[in-house]
Amino acid sequence: MSEDEKPAERRRMVRPPTGGTAAGRGMGQKMKTADTKSMSSQQWIKRQLADKWSERARAEGWRSRAAFKLIEIDDRFHLIKKGSRVIDLGAAPGGWIQVALDRGAAAVAGVDLLMIEPIPGATLLQADFTHPGVD
Repeated sequence: MSEDEKPAERRRMVRPPTGGTAAGRGMGQKMKTADTKSMSSQQWIKRQLADKWSERARAEGWRSRAAFKLIEIDDRFHLIKKGSRVIDLGAAPGGWIQVALDRGAAAVAGVDLLMIEPIPGATLLQADFTHPGVD
């Protein structure tokens, strides 16, 4: 680069963030068992604790932030009708099952390789739904 050429000037933020982290998120909560977790696990947990949707899901009693995705989809396309039957494949931790029941589904079944804590009104199965013997 010659002396006549100037490097492109970096754009700076108009206002620095107030509180939280540089990403603009809240400070979150402190982990109690950080010493037993890998660095990537610690970072994932910190992101989850600081995430506004995860925080809102915990506050409203949903099992996962994914519940808000199904609510938005159902508000737009009206997929879950009163009295309908729903199967949730890959159901853990059960947020979509909760929404289906909340929206009036009469029968909801959830299948996952992971154990799902019981949900009143839902039939839960810990199994591989791709296996021919699962019914």
